[in-house]
Amino acid sequence: MSGWGSIYTNTIYALQNQSSTLARLQEQISSGIRVGRASDDPASALKIMNLRRKSASLDTYLKNLNQTSQTLETSLNAMQHVSTSLIRVRELLTQASSGIYNDSNRASMAAEVDTLLEQALSLANTSNLGQYSFSGQTTTAAPYVAQRVGGLITDVQYAGSLEQMRVPVAPGTNIASQLVGDEIFRVSDPEPPQIIGSTGAAPGTSPSTVRGDLWLSVQDGGTTTHDPAGGLAAGASAAAQDTIVGVHTLTVDAGASTVALDGGALVSFTGADADLTVTNASGQSVHVDMTGWVGTDGQWQVSRSVELSLDGGATTTTVTDFSAEAVVIDGQTGGVLMVDPSAISATGLAAGTGPGSYDLFGTLIHIRDVLSNTQSLDSGQQQEVLLQASTALSTVSENLTQRLAAIGARIQAMDSMMQNAQTNRNSASDQAAMLQDADIVDVATQLARTQNLYEMTLATASRLLSLSLLDFIR
Repeated sequence: MSGWGSIYTNTIYALQNQSSTLARLQEQISSGIRVGRASDDPASALKIMNLRRKSASLDTYLKNLNQTSQTLETSLNAMQHVSTSLIRVRELLTQASSGIYNDSNRASMAAEVDTLLEQALSLANTSNLGQYSFSGQTTTAAPYVAQRVGGLITDVQYAGSLEQMRVPVAPGTNIASQLVGDEIFRVSDPEPPQIIGSTGAAPGTSPSTVRGDLWLSVQDGGTTTHDPAGGLAAGASAAAQDTIVGVHTLTVDAGASTVALDGGALVSFTGADADLTVTNASGQSVHVDMTGWVGTDGQWQVSRSVELSLDGGATTTTVTDFSAEAVVIDGQTGGVLMVDPSAISATGLAAGTGPGSYDLFGTLIHIRDVLSNTQSLDSGQQQEVLLQASTALSTVSENLTQRLAAIGARIQAMDSMMQNAQTNRNSASDQAAMLQDADIVDVATQLARTQNLYEMTLATASRLLSLSLLDFIR
């Protein structure tokens, strides 16, 4: 009976196995899927899972590439519009610097520059998909904030992040989507400052930190100081009526009893003069107390203090020692200008600039104000400052052009990356499909073969299981 039991067991096992195979093949025929679960083909299932994971990862990269490309296209478009505006400002500067336009013409030019300034500010605050294009990692806050007086923009400050917002676009590769506006619209390669004008103020040799265009105000400091060696002193009217600025020279001729300022007209004196007025060839005068004169020939220095300011007098630096550099601080920006005061000889306004450290908005504001002549410059000074502003505009424009080229190249590179990613994603999907999908012809062949085998096994089992004990005895 053990032999009979074995036959029975093997027959039942064969039927069950063939039945299971038939069910699996029929499922593949109906679904079109060869590997529907890991148990169908563990090795293929693992490969399919890895290929699907790769395809999903490439889908994410493609989404990032597409969104970043759109963002950079928006940024590029805004920058191109700003660049076009700067070309127009350059045209206006060229016209204004020609000397053939009057104040009314320049005022109209200033109004147009102001319009272009407002447009540039709006473009710099461009947003895409709810994120600002030029604010770096601070994507939800406007990168530029303007201060206004009487409706006119007087200052624009960058309020965004100094770090670019980067997104992954390929394994180990990140690309900046939100740019840093302070890199796009500002030049950060500072050089020693320059000062122009008739005040005699000059840049110091120590490093300065001021940026862009500026105005240095030189005003009377109210204090006259004499070299004590000659015994001369400030006259009674010196504080209110002296008009000298900076360092000058008094020459005394004891024999002729005359005194002169800077080689100007000789003024007679007696030892009792307590408030003698001495004037130089430029019309500047100093009031001298001669009562303490030492009685000898000689030349002695006399100086008048000045007050220097970069913010319209809100913050001042008083200079009494004209042999030492003066530290002038802009109370609004915190910038420092080192000034050599040794040649200061007149009060007034001096135009300054920090080459290599211009920014788009400060330059446009400066150009507008010079065209409007808000500082009451004479014609010659205005022309000189406009030429200086033209250099600043060129620097800003060149920087913007370089950034445009770099971003354009980045977008082209991303287009190539998208094509490669799409190809790789399609390849991974196709491979996974080939492994997972059923070959209907092959499955149908297997199904027919298994069906025949199953029917033969059933027939054999029917014959075997119908035998009795008597059949074996015979």
